[in-house]
Amino acid sequence: MSIRKAEFAFELPGFKPGETLRCATRRIGIRTDDHPSSKANSVVASLVDCRKFKNGSQKGKDFYLICDFADPGLSDLEVIQKAINTYRKRWKIEEVHRQMKQDLQWENMRLASYVKLKNLNMLITISQCFIYSCKDMIEKIAEAFPKLICYRKEDWQKLRKFVYYRLCQVIKLCLQRATLYNTSPYKDDLIDPWQMKYGRFKKWGDVSIPNNP
Repeated sequence: MSIRKAEFAFELPGFKPGETLRCATRRIGIRTDDHPSSKANSVVASLVDCRKFKNGSQKGKDFYLICDFADPGLSDLEVIQKAINTYRKRWKIEEVHRQMKQDLQWENMRLASYVKLKNLNMLITISQCFIYSCKDMIEKIAEAFPKLICYRKEDWQKLRKFVYYRLCQVIKLCLQRATLYNTSPYKDDLIDPWQMKYGRFKKWGDVSIPNNP
């Protein structure tokens, strides 16, 4: 999968100040079968090879990105730019996965079938989206729960950053104070239990009333 030096014709800004990335790309085939074979099934994807440079010298080894974008008309430069921009979001993606495991206890749940696992992942994803949507009201939430959202005065400057851990704490506190109502579909469950007893007394001919209704 190596790419020749002459093909590193694209240069992009690096991840740190003063750093640049020299990149190259080409299409490769990736085997999808478990065992090697001359007739193995494969898919075609783009391989992006990146090298970090600072002050004219290379820093570290090459790192590779394998991607397959839906638009087949992208140029080599557009493929590299899109791959690098997506890679810049890597830490945020890691944060999402970590919150899913820590706050929503994903790893503590055990299921016996693949369908149940898919349903669980969907429910957790919906929960995550709800937590993240609360950031639209971050100023109001911070005013209502200042000790949970902003531990220090300096934290007020960070409300537009990754504050979803703290938002999850607020939602947990709100849910703990929520009242659980009886939503049983049976009509008898909606009738006052003493009223049912009075009905039984009358039916049996006993009209006495309990001392402590």
